[in-house]
Amino acid sequence: MDEFAPARFAFDIVYVVFMEIMFQNIVGGIMIDSFSSLKEEDSARDEDKKNFCYICGMDKPSVQFYLFRWKEADQHLISIQRSTDFGIIYIICIV
Repeated sequence: MDEFAPARFAFDIVYVVFMEIMFQNIVGGIMIDSFSSLKEEDSARDEDKKNFCYICGMDKPSVQFYLFRWKEADQHLISIQRSTDFGIIYIICIV
């Protein structure tokens, strides 16, 4: 067997500790980067849920515009149906 060399022992210890710290930092950095990208994807998915229609894929302002126009048109039709003139126009259209 070889003799004990304190300088070689110290160098080996410093080398192993240094390499272990570097390896841990590299692995930790990869994990942090992976989790941050997953968090970005999750936040993008949440934004899509909040701002786009599930069925047609339209954005929220467009859907709200069409809903407003539909309510406006629906109110107009209800007011026409309840008027007395509608009955007369309906009879004229049937004849």
